[in-house]
Amino acid sequence: MFIRFLLAWLFLTCLTRIQKSSGKQDLHPDRTCKKYIWILGFFGYTLSVGMQLMGTNLAGSTTASLINSMNPVIITLLAALLLKEPLTPNKIAGILFAVFGVYLIIGSDIQINPLGTLLSIAAVIGWSMTSVISRTALSTYDSLQVTRHAVGIAALCNFPICLAELIMTGAPASVSLPSVFCLLYMGICCTGLTYILWNNSLATLPASTCSSFYPIQPLTSALLGIVLFQEKLTAAFMIGALFIVCGIFTSLLNVKLRR
Repeated sequence: MFIRFLLAWLFLTCLTRIQKSSGKQDLHPDRTCKKYIWILGFFGYTLSVGMQLMGTNLAGSTTASLINSMNPVIITLLAALLLKEPLTPNKIAGILFAVFGVYLIIGSDIQINPLGTLLSIAAVIGWSMTSVISRTALSTYDSLQVTRHAVGIAALCNFPICLAELIMTGAPASVSLPSVFCLLYMGICCTGLTYILWNNSLATLPASTCSSFYPIQPLTSALLGIVLFQEKLTAAFMIGALFIVCGIFTSLLNVKLRR
């Protein structure tokens, strides 16, 4: 996590330099913005992502994915409570369709690990709360600057945890060329690029609308498993994918999307 967020911070720093060289004013965060940056960096990127990884490690990817699919439900409810976003029937129906589709794709063969399940639930609640709270800052301040500073805070917070893990395991981290490429991909594409895209979406769209696309994650994972690992294309996958797509379109009915 430390190397991942450090690489993401370097990538986003390069983007801010490019942005500044193009003539756009470099806006430094004020005191109010810094508060949201610390919430996003510490509670969102450090605690929530950390608990998600530990929950996946303990409970397994199937259980963690199913729990993670509840993100749209929690984000929509929190957005209605905190941001006063309308909780329309089509959004509720769309979310239920999509969550059911995720359940069909993942399957019902779930083994419950109490600690892993608890960590996964805490991660979902933490990430949902952070997304809703940070939307205020992202819609007001430059989302690239907010994301860059928050990712830097996550790297800073993960550094002592990284050192503690190396000391406790008593073995140095092995470095190979494939692992370097994997870390570069995770840091630049899966973290830096993905987080700035997600935060830009939160800056321009309602939080409940953004959350409607969360069920695409397990759909994409299952599809990549079929393409890369020759996993079987089952009827449950096809039906689940149909439910997810229908759920997304249902939740976006009567919503005017801005560019």
